[in-house]
Amino acid sequence: MKQKDLNKLAVAVLCLLLLLTFGCGTTSHHRVLMPIRSDMMGKYMILEIADVENYVPQTFSQEFCDRLKKRLIAAAHEKTKRFDQILDVSSLSKDESVSNVLVFKVTVIGYEPGSGAKRYFTWGLGGKAVLEMKLDMYDKGNGEHIGAVVLTSEAMQAGANVFRPMAQQFVAFIDRYL
Repeated sequence: MKQKDLNKLAVAVLCLLLLLTFGCGTTSHHRVLMPIRSDMMGKYMILEIADVENYVPQTFSQEFCDRLKKRLIAAAHEKTKRFDQILDVSSLSKDESVSNVLVFKVTVIGYEPGSGAKRYFTWGLGGKAVLEMKLDMYDKGNGEHIGAVVLTSEAMQAGANVFRPMAQQFVAFIDRYL
């Protein structure tokens, strides 16, 4: 092979590696199940996140639920200035003596840990991890269900690393809709 052909091949291989490295990271999307009224935006000053409910215990353990909740709270503290306080609560409860408190009830509705072997042998082209969670939003003062959305995050990293893109998407949702 000529030197010119080798250079073209090297550039093509480098471009392919860059595409694989940076193009196969994470993807996230959301689906609104119950629209949030526009008069709710900016109304709430305190956010409470209740314990994570799990609809897929076969693949998503209670330990993962606890880690997910901690990751969501940490991301909300670090990345958004939307709320004055962000609190960890154990359950969803109505309290007529409070106002301006929004409660998120988080439910894991789907989890696929992916395959480490597929990620390894296909250079990250297969075996993605997928986490799907439903967020139900309630006004703590009157108990009204004010909105619901499903967030889905996919990651090409090891399965547990799907928590990071989910937390980023959670914060992006807060900043965009609340």
